[in-house]
Amino acid sequence: MADSNVTVRTSLTPVDGTVAAGDTRTITLIAGVSRCWTRGPSILQNDSNFTVSGNLVFNLGQKSSISLGGWGSTSTGATISAGGCVTVNGSGEHGEANGVSDTSATGFFNIAGNTVNNGTIILNNTTLYNYNNNGNITGNGTIILNNVYMAEHNSLINPENTSFSNISGQTLVMTNSQVSIGTGKGGVVHNVNIVLNGNNNYLVFREHIDYYNINISGFGQGDVLDLALPGGVDSAAYVIDSGSLQIKSFNANTGEQQFIYVTLGKGYDPSLFKTVLIPGTDNQYGIQYVGPTPCYLSGTKIHTGAGLRAVEDIAVGESIVVLEDGCKVLRPVIWVGSRDVRVVDGNSYPVVIRANAFAPNSPDEDLRVTEEHCFFIHDRFVPARMLVNGQSIAYDTSLETYRIHHIELEKHGVILANNALSESFLNTANHRISGSSSGMKSWDADASYPLCTDRAFVEPIHEEFAARAEALGFPKTTRPADTRYEKRGNVALVINDSDIYHPIRVEGSSFVFRVDQTIRSARLQSRTARPDKVIGPFYDDRRALGLLVGSISLFASQQAYRCVTHLSQTDLRGWSALEAPNARWTLGDALIPDLSTENDSNVIAVEVFDTDLYRVSKEGVTRPL
Repeated sequence: MADSNVTVRTSLTPVDGTVAAGDTRTITLIAGVSRCWTRGPSILQNDSNFTVSGNLVFNLGQKSSISLGGWGSTSTGATISAGGCVTVNGSGEHGEANGVSDTSATGFFNIAGNTVNNGTIILNNTTLYNYNNNGNITGNGTIILNNVYMAEHNSLINPENTSFSNISGQTLVMTNSQVSIGTGKGGVVHNVNIVLNGNNNYLVFREHIDYYNINISGFGQGDVLDLALPGGVDSAAYVIDSGSLQIKSFNANTGEQQFIYVTLGKGYDPSLFKTVLIPGTDNQYGIQYVGPTPCYLSGTKIHTGAGLRAVEDIAVGESIVVLEDGCKVLRPVIWVGSRDVRVVDGNSYPVVIRANAFAPNSPDEDLRVTEEHCFFIHDRFVPARMLVNGQSIAYDTSLETYRIHHIELEKHGVILANNALSESFLNTANHRISGSSSGMKSWDADASYPLCTDRAFVEPIHEEFAARAEALGFPKTTRPADTRYEKRGNVALVINDSDIYHPIRVEGSSFVFRVDQTIRSARLQSRTARPDKVIGPFYDDRRALGLLVGSISLFASQQAYRCVTHLSQTDLRGWSALEAPNARWTLGDALIPDLSTENDSNVIAVEVFDTDLYRVSKEGVTRPL
């Protein structure tokens, strides 16, 4: 074994980055030394391949910069073996750069050239900037980013300062970090798993990127996803059945739009994805999720081997009472965690289960949990949100901020919280928590009992608890006597992105429109409503749906045809996922891609099987329920 230390005191200096297995090589850049790079051992070649089989460590001074590989190379670079590790310890500064190839950029690390990473790259407290967009990372390794930043411009976060131009086969683990992927004119991100920790991550995909199989776990409150089309505003559509998320960026001034699809995992509430203006940027918009992780609020009493303990006081190593096969046993706590939650736009209020709501002394005092937290009922786990009746089980709107606590056991289990049968923490993909002792878990493989959200199972439980609430004297919640419902939801066609047409009549299941102009583009608009809000919380469909549309027919003087692309095209703006061959739900503003004609006198018939129900106020104004 041989260790070596190199201190770089002059800019534009190449350094041998080769490290044998078992060795450690440390490269330290003093403050202000910039545009240095690593290469192979030959002094005759400015850029050459080299291998890291041991530990290669970089220590960066203020306003210094160095690249792993050559600055201008696209064919040479580092190979990091399965046991190799590259560690970068930055100065904590936010580097500055102005675009793709800013030679005056300072204070950053650059993964350049052709890098094969089958080991580990660890970046700490530094700025990551891919100069000239020449980086290409392949292999099956891991890149860990702790407090890593995009290069700023004029003290603003700038997604155009790319972190990774092309990356494939890697696992990115981000903690309180910022990453921009792609070049703006292309770039590749294929088969990449991204783990988000710390709830303060900003992940950008540049426009025109070539993407495939992007899996993101741990996306939660405080994280931001951004499809960075210049001048664009992002929106999101989440598919419950698959756990995929469509991010769309649309520039209203130019009409340009871009889409990207990523997999987040199941269990998110589609209504809690919000478009936000990102602080510290030049009017950049992204997507946040405002729902909290399943857990208990402060003050919850947990049954332990030493008696009742407040959840916030429980420590690793303590024993918790767990129900297994009808018997109470003690299991050790392997991890505890906590964080603060704030209510955003009226979302993320906790659920309060009043004393005796489930049964006598269950719970034995009011119990507050996040809405996705589950209770053990009839050998199944049921989320708290599906049990809300507005009486004995309700959202606590008095709390705008609150602290939540997690208790993790070696195995997911049924525990007693305020004497109600509940659950320990399960570290699933969509609720992954930084610091958890376990690896990634899933409800299908790792839960102690199944999660059940089926209406046939949950609705009778909901009715039972609602009836019990009345018997306990809780006021019954009813809809106003003057409320009625209608099915139309303000249906309209938007022609050529400017002109709005309402139906001239309704014939059976068809809405008929007359459009006296040529048609270059058409969108079908309506109000939206959520089935779980209309039917009841026991119905696990939280999509904001508009119209259930069948065929769309165009009739003109010498032209007649049916538009059916919306019934077969998977990724289509403004439409929900394909579920049936003859009908599809809109999301309130749905593009009809094959509706166009040069005729200026047209009749269009839209077959509508159903819409969600809409509440009509006394004044006759239609509002989503």
